[in-house]
Amino acid sequence: SGEANLAPSALSQIEIEEVHHVAHPQPVNEIADDPTNDQAEGDLPQRAAGAETVPGARAMLPDVVRDVLADAAPQIEAATAELVLGTIPHVEVACARGTLASMLGNLVNNAAKYVTGGTPPHRIQVRGCVKGARVRVEVCDNGPGIPAGSEEVVFEPFRRLRNLREPGLGIGLATAKRIAEAYEGRVGVTSNHGRGSTFWFELPSAS
Repeated sequence: SGEANLAPSALSQIEIEEVHHVAHPQPVNEIADDPTNDQAEGDLPQRAAGAETVPGARAMLPDVVRDVLADAAPQIEAATAELVLGTIPHVEVACARGTLASMLGNLVNNAAKYVTGGTPPHRIQVRGCVKGARVRVEVCDNGPGIPAGSEEVVFEPFRRLRNLREPGLGIGLATAKRIAEAYEGRVGVTSNHGRGSTFWFELPSAS
């Protein structure tokens, strides 16, 4: 399969195709409490969508992906990261468009923030698939990864990786988890500490 490497500004011209994540080594980081910070995270506006379900709501996944990546272009460019758009199934997700955008935006902004701790060239990949009655979306990065045993901790409020230069409240991932669970979905992460992480969420399909 081929790869689609692009700048965020080229999203409207890209042909979606399957790609594979490439990772690079990076020294160990730790999880740290971060209960206070005078600067809000870049994804705070998206959290206004909340976790209240909207009966009968449907959102077309490819449209939301393109909108979210266009909105995240400044953060991705600031991280000097290469954006790779993988396979995005042409399906509807059973949730409100703003809710889906909030979840994906949190994961993309998280990747843009953390990938700078990895070894250049920095890389972020977004891809999706259908798993039975659910739609799965993954956001991969080749940042520092997270320590083994911390996969659940990072989804708790006010928890984030230690020694990051970027400010943040540590609540973006917690918000993504709260929204997913409200829609009877789930979130998770697989990480090779020192080589990168793949954060994902699954929501019911409406197709």
